[in-house]
Amino acid sequence: PDLQALEDTLKNNNIATVTLVNPGNPTGTMLPSDLVHAVADLTKKYNAWLIMDNTYEYFAWDPVNVPHVCVEDDHIINIFSMS
Repeated sequence: PDLQALEDTLKNNNIATVTLVNPGNPTGTMLPSDLVHAVADLTKKYNAWLIMDNTYEYFAWDPVNVPHVCVEDDHIINIFSMS
């Protein structure tokens, strides 16, 4: 995600929830830890819920270089859905 675009959207709109799917489907793209934490910080700053869908957390293509990260806070809901 583009962090500046996300912050602009959160700042200028009444956004209640942001959802991240990590890793992404169907590409398996794993979001870096610093990016996930930055999104968590922005959603907290603007009082928005962050829903983290950790659907394919155990199917990482490169778990050594880009490990899955699961963040927790009062405004974060972690789900582990399946397809």
